[in-house]
Amino acid sequence: MAKIDVFEKPYGDKSLPGPTFVKLLLSSYRSDSEGRVFLSPELASDKEVDESVKFLIDQLEKMRKKAKRILSKNKKG
Repeated sequence: MAKIDVFEKPYGDKSLPGPTFVKLLLSSYRSDSEGRVFLSPELASDKEVDESVKFLIDQLEKMRKKAKRILSKNKKG
């Protein structure tokens, strides 16, 4: 199953506090010999599809909050 995370990217003058921007990234995934990136394992039922999509949505929501915390911290910084 794919994993999503936040990448903090400092920009410009390193003396400025904190990162200037963040990026969302796939931190873990599987790919095949043709280079296709898969976000889920093989799914064979409606329930499996629903669970995989919910897992990805939950990860995205967590990373949304994490990214906003990072940006907010740097505005105060």
